[in-house]
Amino acid sequence: MNSLNAFSPGDNTPPRGQTPPGSRQSPLIVLVDGHCHEIHPADLLDDLSATSLRAQFRGTSQTIVFVLVHLLDWDDEQRQAVLIFVAEFGDRCEVRAQREALAVGNLFDTVLTFMVGAADIARFERGRKAAIEVAALVHPGALTPACNRILERLQELAVRGYRVDRLTAEAQAFVDAYNMSESVETSVMLVTECLPGAPVPENAIVPPGWLLGAAGVTRSGRESSPEAVISAPLIIKCRFIDIRNEAEFVEIAWYRDGQWRTKRVERHQIANTRQVVQLAAFGVPVTSNNERKLVQYLADFEAYNIDILPRSHVTQQLGWQHEGIETAFLCGRQFIAASNDRPVIFQGADDGQEQLVDGYQSSGTLQGWLNSLVPVGGCIRVQVAIYTALCACLMRILHAPNFVVSYAGATSTGKTTTCRVAGSVWGNPDEHCPAAVLGTWDATRVWAEQAMAIGNDLPFVLDDTQRARNEEVIAQLIYDVTSGRGRGRGSITGIRESSTWRTVMITSGERPITSFGEHGGVYARVLEFWGSPFGRPTDRSAHMVGAVNDGILENFGHAGPAFVRHLIERQQHWGALREEYNAQSRLLQERANGNNVAGRLGQSLAALVITARIAHECLSLPWYCPNLVDELWDELTIRFEEADRAAAALQYVLSWAHSNPNLFYGRRPTSNGDPFGGWAGKWGGETPGTACDFLGLFPQKLDEVLVAGGFSPEATQNLWKDRGWLLRDNGSGKWRRRVRIQDRQPWLVAISNHVIEEVDGPLEEPVSIGNRPARFSAGARPPLMGEQGTEGGTVGGTP
Repeated sequence: MNSLNAFSPGDNTPPRGQTPPGSRQSPLIVLVDGHCHEIHPADLLDDLSATSLRAQFRGTSQTIVFVLVHLLDWDDEQRQAVLIFVAEFGDRCEVRAQREALAVGNLFDTVLTFMVGAADIARFERGRKAAIEVAALVHPGALTPACNRILERLQELAVRGYRVDRLTAEAQAFVDAYNMSESVETSVMLVTECLPGAPVPENAIVPPGWLLGAAGVTRSGRESSPEAVISAPLIIKCRFIDIRNEAEFVEIAWYRDGQWRTKRVERHQIANTRQVVQLAAFGVPVTSNNERKLVQYLADFEAYNIDILPRSHVTQQLGWQHEGIETAFLCGRQFIAASNDRPVIFQGADDGQEQLVDGYQSSGTLQGWLNSLVPVGGCIRVQVAIYTALCACLMRILHAPNFVVSYAGATSTGKTTTCRVAGSVWGNPDEHCPAAVLGTWDATRVWAEQAMAIGNDLPFVLDDTQRARNEEVIAQLIYDVTSGRGRGRGSITGIRESSTWRTVMITSGERPITSFGEHGGVYARVLEFWGSPFGRPTDRSAHMVGAVNDGILENFGHAGPAFVRHLIERQQHWGALREEYNAQSRLLQERANGNNVAGRLGQSLAALVITARIAHECLSLPWYCPNLVDELWDELTIRFEEADRAAAALQYVLSWAHSNPNLFYGRRPTSNGDPFGGWAGKWGGETPGTACDFLGLFPQKLDEVLVAGGFSPEATQNLWKDRGWLLRDNGSGKWRRRVRIQDRQPWLVAISNHVIEEVDGPLEEPVSIGNRPARFSAGARPPLMGEQGTEGGTVGGTP
């Protein structure tokens, strides 16, 4: 009995009269390979949990140590559940009274040490019952010898009045209650024992009531013969949870044609008889005859292995992944993070989405890609395409707005190759392959929205605007790109979730992309380049384009992931990058000298400046890092005035007015009568020989002219009002001026004359020969009605 003395419970005994803690506060402690697990007795009273725990510990090859420090704290039901659980492991386990105890023993000897004297009746009775129960569990065929040891222990504790036959009778009663049928129910069969090589964890179990083997899945039963359910082995391999909306997926595996095949599906698909039968299309052995039984089998398999099956995260969006995991980046099938302990996997809603993501792949080597780009060392526009492609993953870090880089010019000048160079940063740039990162404009707006939402934080590359169905598609898509949000749509029950994205767009065409629409604010986000990206077309440049094209079609998909790894390794510097970006943006806004459009475009250029610096740090690009601001500012700002929609609309209206002078009262000789269709407005003085201080148009005529020019009448006039370009009568609440035209006094939209001078230049002395305007030098504006000509005459007749 010396071994028993070594396991004296000592400090385990709580103060007298104290109520035993509940099961949640008094766990069974399990030590496996240096790791501590806590099992609450309540979990062992649940069949599913108990079966899963048995499988979990049965699957380990390490010695299992059970610590029964709380044995006397559990009630009868909880204690019996714990002892039954421990007894099932037999010689594969060791048992301790305390976690720190040096000596270990078997279950029976250890439980004997917990027996206490009769001073504390409640704890005495729990210890005595525990010893009898263990005797029945581990020595069912030798109850009398076992009960003799219990009697000896009672005598050591100075407890009298018990006889061995009484103890044996209690033990036998427990044996009868714990019969063989219950043992069958609690027995566990591992999947790998039935199917060696099955793609499941080693401790995955066959759910009770089912049999699994090479012939398939069979339902077992006590009262009837086994019933074949599925004609091939089928298991659940692993579980997935969407990090965005917590939707669940499972990956099933089945044996067919000599190999294990797998399919990842949404969990509801295997829980619904009408949907599970659709898996037959992929070779799953399911028909309308066994669909219900298959659903039940899979439900049982998942329930009994819920804590055993590996669990990973899935997402339906590439790029930066933040929800519930460390900062990481998903580029196609490649998960980039500081640690790959819990990778994120892309889960597409259909085959089209999966095909799109497959384009983000790699081929060749990074060095091969760099060698291919040696010829573009002198081509700043091609370099910008590379910086732009890399910049996509930096936009979220910098909090920068989306923008567009467009290459326009004649055909066969290297524009498509430039787009391929940009695409090769992240994946396959060959648009002729089924899975490629380079698309074309032959697409719908819905496709583009989904592609940008999936390819979040990655560049959106489309080649050749000539392939677009119509110009409206191009204009609307540019707006969608820069807004970063998809079209709002309703659903049967309410409103669908809108897609969002951070991206940069790289595109090409024969026309400037800003010529396809009139969204004024959008084009402050477009960096437009005209002409060949590879320089003046020559035989030498054509050879260079071909060499670059061949090189990137063999080596691609390495630079972008390397750039992301560099960012993740230096995550502590992201705040400094944002500060650098904001400072660079402010400098470019100052350089814009008050031009709002140029200032906004400067934000995009600032993002490229920072991207270029980082790219040369981590990629060893085969050219020196250029000063993008000095290289590109003049070229990009040439069109800033055109991007100013208010000024562009005014220029258009003035051009129309100059080409139709006879439609304006004050410019058309009154002797000629009223113009056909009526007056467009007034542009001349009230009396002969005087000029007016404005150009006035009837509101409806101005709207007509603006619409013809592709401008929004309401938005344009609001901009003119904000800039003070329109006049109004004193005391008038409307931006209109009342003028006299013949015997009427209509309200006209009046454009201030000083604004016209800024656009057209100062007024020149008019020339007239009789009632016909003379010829003017190129670029001169026709004289206003009533102005003096060079020969002293006046233009036109009386107002």
